[in-house]
Amino acid sequence: MNRFTPFGHDQRHFRRRLALIAVIAALLGGALVARMVWLQLIESSHYTALARGNRIRVLPVAPTRGLIYDRNGAVLAENVPTYELVVTPDQVPDLKSTLKRLAPLVGLSSEDLDNFKHLRKLKKPFQPIPLKTDLDQTQLAKFAVNRQDFPGVDVRATLKRHYPKGTDAAAVVGYVGLLSAHDLQRLNPDEYRASAHVGKTGVEWQYEKLLHGRIGYRQVEVNANGRILRTVSTTPPVPGKNLYLTIDDRLQKAAYKALKNQPGAVVAIQPDTGAILCLVSSPGYNPNLFVNGISNKQYHALLNQAEHPLVDRALRGRYAPGSTIKPFIGLAALKRGIITPTSTIFAGPTFTLPNYSHVYHNWNPYQHSDETLTQAITESTDTFFYKVAHELGIIHIHRFLKRFGFGTRPPIDLPGALAGINPSPAWKMRTRGKPWYPGETINIGIGQGYFQVTPLQLAWATATLANHGKRMRPHVLAATTDPATGTHTVTVPQSMGQIKLPEKNYWNYMLHAMHEVIVNPKGTAHRIAKGLTYQMAGKTGTAQVTSVYHSDFAPEQNIPWKLRDNALFIALAPIKHPSIAVAVVVEHGGGGASAAAPIARKVIDAWMHGDDKPLKPVATK
Repeated sequence: MNRFTPFGHDQRHFRRRLALIAVIAALLGGALVARMVWLQLIESSHYTALARGNRIRVLPVAPTRGLIYDRNGAVLAENVPTYELVVTPDQVPDLKSTLKRLAPLVGLSSEDLDNFKHLRKLKKPFQPIPLKTDLDQTQLAKFAVNRQDFPGVDVRATLKRHYPKGTDAAAVVGYVGLLSAHDLQRLNPDEYRASAHVGKTGVEWQYEKLLHGRIGYRQVEVNANGRILRTVSTTPPVPGKNLYLTIDDRLQKAAYKALKNQPGAVVAIQPDTGAILCLVSSPGYNPNLFVNGISNKQYHALLNQAEHPLVDRALRGRYAPGSTIKPFIGLAALKRGIITPTSTIFAGPTFTLPNYSHVYHNWNPYQHSDETLTQAITESTDTFFYKVAHELGIIHIHRFLKRFGFGTRPPIDLPGALAGINPSPAWKMRTRGKPWYPGETINIGIGQGYFQVTPLQLAWATATLANHGKRMRPHVLAATTDPATGTHTVTVPQSMGQIKLPEKNYWNYMLHAMHEVIVNPKGTAHRIAKGLTYQMAGKTGTAQVTSVYHSDFAPEQNIPWKLRDNALFIALAPIKHPSIAVAVVVEHGGGGASAAAPIARKVIDAWMHGDDKPLKPVATK
């Protein structure tokens, strides 16, 4: 009777399983529908954007770098059109093979590959990276024929920095070079996504943020191979500002020509504004070599030159000032009342300190007379200033010379300026661990010993003297112009205080004494007076570079070049209302009168006889 019961039981069990499977299937189907609804309706815009991103890319666009002009509008730094080969790494299937095949096609050098590897570390994989710059027509044609074989590689038109004045402006303008990780530490990396170059030295470094501008962006549609099909939208970059410098290119040329490639420096300043008119370091170098990465061979050739052309002597060269310091020592003595304009001091051929046996010599062994300060400046009498320095003492000398900027870093808007050394007992104890001796004060009185100045410091101090003690901040930026808006902004000269003397006439007195240096037949620089059409004041300086003594009358050819004295000269003109102050240093040039003074004369001639007009303030919008 019950033999069919098991079969009925199995049917019920089967139906329960089927129902369970149906429920599970319904739940899974519902989940799938819900997911489709979520993706199609709610997340539609998000995934549409992601899909669109496969064919739309945002590319950074580099701004046009600002131009640099001299005070008269001569171009010192410009941008010239060129073509470069660029590689977008994430679009290249086999980068190593691609570079190997490109090498013979476009003439890749080891420097090109090194520069590419360097920039690749700083850029994103989707950003184009320059591989070869300055492509010529042959290289362009060869790549165009084989372009289809190099996915991710393209040619683009760009602008390259160029310095038309070459060596003449290098010490001031500087140069741009390839971007480095160190550069990005002081800059906003986001602004350099499309840039491969950055200012490395000079004005290019100092005013990088003004010159660079702001980055732009371009939305483009690309195909599966990454080729750009069309531009969707553009946010244009903001070009960098154009800079107008206080530098006069005519003076730069005159100084370089006069130096004749001898190691040295020339700095000229406008006393009443602090504007740098000329800043030359010789021998110079061609800044165009550095723009796209200088080759190792070229760089080591410059680096190993005995004359060190890469050293900026105008800002970083430190020299004993020699007798060019005497006008400042004389003013210190007038201020302290040690001497007066009419008092005299006996100056013989030698000088000795009380209770000391060491003999200090005058440059002229026949010197034997009572002299006023004017006469001592005119003939550069050492023994006169030995006595004055001894009476003043090192503390008063140090404090007075510090007011002219000696021993402090000049606040110029250029990188790398050094402070020089304005020694004192505290300085010597701190740096040498020894006390100060009286004989060292004697040496300071004629600009020897520990005393060191840079050509910029010497020119700045001379400008302060010409300006009757009013100190103006030295600067090279005259104005900026925004090419986007046309706004022209002029740099306002900044006063740094006034050096006061008991008698204001002391300034005129010293300028008269320095005028005698040139116009008096006994003056040490009287040979440059011939043909002068304006009144010039100056002071020669001859600084020993070795303790080995040689007479000032010894034939120069008998002295090894490295042992010859450094030649210096400071000057200003015209005397009544000075518009230029100059400092010249010629390394191992011998006498300041014969080597440095003629150079200063040529630079001042170029200024006084030129058709240059002072920069006038322009209304700022």
